[in-house]
Amino acid sequence: MQVYRVANKLIVIAPKSTTNEFKINIRRILPAALLSFIATGLIYILTRTQTLATKTLSYTKETSEQIARSTAIPAAQEAVKQSATQPDYALWFLLGSLFVIIFYLIINLIKKR
Repeated sequence: MQVYRVANKLIVIAPKSTTNEFKINIRRILPAALLSFIATGLIYILTRTQTLATKTLSYTKETSEQIARSTAIPAAQEAVKQSATQPDYALWFLLGSLFVIIFYLIINLIKKR
């Protein structure tokens, strides 16, 4: 009759590694982050071209009148003041999307604990 003995072996009970969870979270968030950056770029390009076209039309109208009056410098200063007061929609969209992504990460961390 054979008798079996326990060998010198250790059983280690440890949680799963956190690096795999980090990689999984990055893979989940990466598409949303890329889409938000692409959308931000598109919004930036569209708003800049729209404001550029509007400024060009208004500038040409004002310039023709101002050349006749020889007072083009105050009109240019006024156009610069108006462009500085316009909101930057692309920046707000980017900040909102980053806030949502960070909020999602925090919620996932709370759920796993």
